[in-house]
Amino acid sequence: MANVDVNVTAQALEANTPYEVVDITFIYSDATEQNGNVIYYGATLTDGTVSEDVLFSYAVTPGTDIPASVSFAYEPTVAFTDTITGSNGKVYYTP
Repeated sequence: MANVDVNVTAQALEANTPYEVVDITFIYSDATEQNGNVIYYGATLTDGTVSEDVLFSYAVTPGTDIPASVSFAYEPTVAFTDTITGSNGKVYYTP
């Protein structure tokens, strides 16, 4: 699999509630064709105290470009208690 960097943002849907649902958006501004049935989005989320690596699968049609924007919601396994930031955003795909 190949990978490309993407921007990632993360936002808690409820402020200062441990284990709240987090909305994560991956933004990709280039045009890169992928040739698989599934691509994977990964990132590191942190509030400066705790962090968590996340990985999400996303179904795609072979021969199409990596989507410009995809969002996921998930419940973290760590207790984020401050503003969450995302880093190391990647899309893993079949070239």
